Amino acid sequence: MRIKIDDFTLCDGLSDATQSPASIAVDEERLTQVVKGLRWKASKVLDRQNKETQIRFGITRRFSSIGLAQKFILTHGLYVPNNGLVEFRLFDGSSVYMQASQVRTINGTHTGTTTIHHYNIIGGAIQIQKPL
Repeated sequence: MRIKIDDFTLCDGLSDATQSPASIAVDEERLTQVVKGLRWKASKVLDRQNKETQIRFGITRRFSSIGLAQKFILTHGLYVPNNGLVEFRLFDGSSVYMQASQVRTINGTHTGTTTIHHYNIIGGAIQIQKPL
């Protein structure tokens, strides 16, 4: 899988299998409103037709030296965009999109020549057609 935020490639698991995201978790929240009226026998739940999607995943990267791994873990967050259109390019060639997304957290660890970053991206509903 290749993950891009606008023109920034977060990971390119299509051309480098070692950069494919792992432990992908998707949470979708359908926003509702509970209305409670005075002396009503039951509350009403209103579907607000809004969806919020949160995607979490990790990426392991290997470097040719400890110094390069250390530099990457310390500076990676400087280059990752805060928000944008996220494209998930799948192995079958298709893509899915998450519009108006925000990179909520980037957590990284480093051991030797290996870094592991965990990302949490939040946005709207997943779409199968690229938004205009």
